[in-house]
Amino acid sequence: PGAPWGLPLDETTLPQILKEYNYSTHMVGKWHLGFYKWAYTPVYRGFDDFLGMYLGSQDYFNHDRNNGLDLRSHRFNEKGEFEEKFRWDLKGQYSPEYYSQRAVDIIRSHDKSRDKPFFLYLAYQNAHSPSQVAQHYIDKYSSHFRYQDEQIFAGMVSSMDEGIGNITAAIRDSGLEEDTIVIFTSDNGGSVQLKDTQTHNFTSSNYPFRGGKESVYEGGIRTPSLVWAPSRVIPGKETSSMIHVTDWLPT
Repeated sequence: PGAPWGLPLDETTLPQILKEYNYSTHMVGKWHLGFYKWAYTPVYRGFDDFLGMYLGSQDYFNHDRNNGLDLRSHRFNEKGEFEEKFRWDLKGQYSPEYYSQRAVDIIRSHDKSRDKPFFLYLAYQNAHSPSQVAQHYIDKYSSHFRYQDEQIFAGMVSSMDEGIGNITAAIRDSGLEEDTIVIFTSDNGGSVQLKDTQTHNFTSSNYPFRGGKESVYEGGIRTPSLVWAPSRVIPGKETSSMIHVTDWLPT
């Protein structure tokens, strides 16, 4: 009802293709590709399980959007029955922290002895509005930045960085480093003029490019990305080839 749209059902997603090759598929974080019918939701679009939110701009702690909780788990159980659980138990917890922990748990529980690789799609909220972060991240930057909105923004980026560090450590500790490809990317440039719901000025710099999010200038559509795959990619190699954030399959 709040968003009567979605990724067209005739579009084939990456996890749908990977399942044809015996992958287990997992999603954590922000979906935002449709939910007004079950057919548009993650576990009907190729994922075995899902923990996250349907929409964007939720409160990072209360996980509310439009006066309702938007945080849930989906999966098909061993009998093939669909299960949904609203995650009231996570109210009050900072979302990037439990998103990261969920990703770590998936990696650690992966059984290497089975001939079944896994695909994990993790879509953090950071550093999207509203500008919110746990206090211990703000404290890290209290002596580095004069203004609190800058401290909060730095903390939001830092919390994501910490989560990614935990995830890559879990990959190494699980002995999966040589068999795993990690892709870090973004769907748009930083917002250069945004007033969030808590009235903080929440801005980014896309220098040397002009513009930002919601514009078609290069600052809005060009973002840095990286691929980490020790056994497949030469470290430090750079490319300026054109690629779209939604296009990771051969075309």
